[in-house]
Amino acid sequence: MRPSMLKPTLIVAGAVLLPLAGFSAFLLASTPEDYRSKIISSVQQETGATLKLTESLHWQLWPFGIKLGKISLLESRSAISLLDASNAVMSINPLSLLS
Repeated sequence: MRPSMLKPTLIVAGAVLLPLAGFSAFLLASTPEDYRSKIISSVQQETGATLKLTESLHWQLWPFGIKLGKISLLESRSAISLLDASNAVMSINPLSLLS
């Protein structure tokens, strides 16, 4: 490789590897269970309904998100189920993070 191409190549490699390393560190340092209470309280605040998560949460790599497993959405003042799902996934669009 010519010396004049070395610097741009290193910049591109750093631009790709640095975010990848940060993302990997995030996945290794945290667990989706850390966000369980935040997810439940956000649903309560936004809808007034109670979200019941009965299974453990897991990372999903593509599209990036959290596998919620079996969930139920209950009316706030009763045990009436508004929604039951057996394989729910909460994900984000990674391209939206770039804008």
